[in-house]
Amino acid sequence: MKNSYFKELVRENNKVKFIGYGNPDANILIIGKECAIDPKHDKDNIYELVITKNREQWLSIINDTNKQNPDNIPYWFSTYPTEEKFSPLYPFKGQLFTQKKKIENKGTNTTWYNYQKLIDRINNHSGRTKADEIDFLKHCFITEFSGVCSLYSKKSPEVTESIKNRITNLLNHPFFKSFPIIIIACGHYVRQYKDIIDLQKLFEVEWNKQTIKIEKQNWYNLHKGNDKILIHTNQLSMNISDQLLNEIAYECKYYTKE
Repeated sequence: MKNSYFKELVRENNKVKFIGYGNPDANILIIGKECAIDPKHDKDNIYELVITKNREQWLSIINDTNKQNPDNIPYWFSTYPTEEKFSPLYPFKGQLFTQKKKIENKGTNTTWYNYQKLIDRINNHSGRTKADEIDFLKHCFITEFSGVCSLYSKKSPEVTESIKNRITNLLNHPFFKSFPIIIIACGHYVRQYKDIIDLQKLFEVEWNKQTIKIEKQNWYNLHKGNDKILIHTNQLSMNISDQLLNEIAYECKYYTKE
C-alpha cells in the first residue's frame, strides 16, 4: 500500500468510523449517498461489520503487509460468512457480475453492478459475463457522503449532521483530493444539501456550468482543475443507461493513468 495520505488519514482520524472500501492506490474515487443497509433489521450484523469497524479494519491492514494483497483475502461465499472473511480492501470477495435476486446466486446489488460496468468501460475491459467475478474494487476507492445507512435516502437532521461531519473530518483530507478521476454518484444530494456540499471548493475543481443530459433522465456535470476531472451524475442504481456510462468513461480517458 503506497498511498501515504491514506495511511495518515486512517491513523490520525478518530472522528469518523466509516472511511470506505477498495484500493487506496487506485486513480478513481467514487462517492455515493449512503450505504444501503437497514441497521434496525440486520440479523447478520452486516452494519457493524462493514460500517462501525471500518477504520479499525483499515488500521489492521496498513499495519500488516499480508493483508494488503487482495489474493490473500478469503472468498466470502466459500463457507458460512464470518468476520475473518471480510476486508474493506476487497469486500464480499467472490460476488458475480449479476444483480442479486437470491443470496445463493452470489450476485451483487444494482449500484455495484453499475460501478463494475463503469470501471470496465474506463479500463477498456469488455466481455465480462454473469459467471465472472466483480473486481471493480481493485481499480477504485468508494465512499459515501452520509454515514447514516438506509435502504432509501431521507433528509433528516441526523443525515445533515453526518454529511457535515464527514466533509469536515474526512472528505476534505488530501487523500480524497488526490484522485485524478472523481465520480460523484449522488444525484440530487448536491442540490439538497447545497449549504454543505460544495464540490468546487471541496475538491478544488471548477464546474463548466453545463448539465449534459442523456436519455431516460440520465445526466452529468463536468468539473475540471488541478490535473483532475470530477463528474457529478445520477446515483448509479436504478434506471441507469449504458449511454450514460459510456459517456462518463469517455470523459475519464485522458485522466486514466493505469
